Amino acid sequence: MRSIEYRGFNDALLSLRGIAACAVLMFHGMLVFKVDGLSFGPYDHTFLWFASDAGIAAQLEKWTVMLANGHAAVTFFLVHSGFVLALSMSRMTWGSSLPDGATALIAYAAKRIFRLWPMIIVSCVLAFAYQFAGHKVASPTHSTWYSAFFTSLTDFSDLLHNIALQRFNLVPFLWSLLVETYGSILMPLFYFLGRRTFTTYLLLVAFYLLSWAVPSDAYVIVNGWTFSALSTVFVFCFVIGTITAFIRQDLPQRPSWISQNALILISFIFLVLARWALPTIGGAVVIEALASAVIVYSVYYHAEGPLQWFCNLRIVKFFGLISFSLYVNSLLCIHISGQILTRLVPEAFIEANGLGMNMIAVALAAALVTVLSYLTFHFIEAPFMRAGKQISGLMEGRLQVAQS
Repeated sequence: MRSIEYRGFNDALLSLRGIAACAVLMFHGMLVFKVDGLSFGPYDHTFLWFASDAGIAAQLEKWTVMLANGHAAVTFFLVHSGFVLALSMSRMTWGSSLPDGATALIAYAAKRIFRLWPMIIVSCVLAFAYQFAGHKVASPTHSTWYSAFFTSLTDFSDLLHNIALQRFNLVPFLWSLLVETYGSILMPLFYFLGRRTFTTYLLLVAFYLLSWAVPSDAYVIVNGWTFSALSTVFVFCFVIGTITAFIRQDLPQRPSWISQNALILISFIFLVLARWALPTIGGAVVIEALASAVIVYSVYYHAEGPLQWFCNLRIVKFFGLISFSLYVNSLLCIHISGQILTRLVPEAFIEANGLGMNMIAVALAAALVTVLSYLTFHFIEAPFMRAGKQISGLMEGRLQVAQS
């Protein structure tokens, strides 16, 4: 049976999550206003084929959005979660009997619920309050993507359905938290199967085939609740993250002709470009997940290098610390920024300077979301994480006393 080589949760590993959250902010913040009269959107690839005469500003916008690539950042989040959860579970006391295992599972569930749901609830309440405070009018200068959010009436049922992760009209980014929930529920299975070489690769193949076999627009209805089968593709990222935590002793020695830094750079290129280069989401997510695994593995097990140095900068570690809050709060702050700018800046100026206005929108949103996320981290995330760990610790302590 294989075991995980636990080296603690280092700052660089946490910082990677902050970098991904900032990429999501940049990716969406650059989509607030039209550029050269063109409306960019993150959910289609039409902007990739703009004619060369579309304008320099539109071309710069295109490349900025492509390189920020919020899609890849979300894939990275999920691989990172699988890896970190595997590390966390390796430190838990599981016992050898069924009651012991059940106690450990309840302790694990307590930590996950206290980690995820307080910020899910807070982000939904904040978005609901923002929308409820007044009907937000989209300007003709806003992109069609921006205009799709917070510009229609909502009610209390929307709030409840968003908190339950069954609708995403208040906080659209929470769709990935639904995937995170699926992955968290399945994580004990991934963890225990991952401890043996054969079942590890059987698990990998099974979810790989599922990610291709299930249509992306398929839905499963269970007792009136609707689940998107597309999540199967992204739960595959959890499998990759878990396997990455176990695979260290199975890897062949890295060839001498490629350095660790070169491997990270190549992985980053694949991570950024896969979604734009491949025609299907399933294929792109597989490539993104594998590239993410290389980056996470390299940063965790290798202390030296340019990326590790960058991840250990104080400002980067700070954004890593507030990354979860930053991620779920970012769309709200982006939308507020777009509303502020249209009230302060003449429409004609925005229309003529869409690229520059998007950059200002990103800067303003970054300032707003940093302050908001610092507050929600310290007053919501941190206290509930401590509470979850205390509950889990008490249950594991009882389990250890029972075993002794």
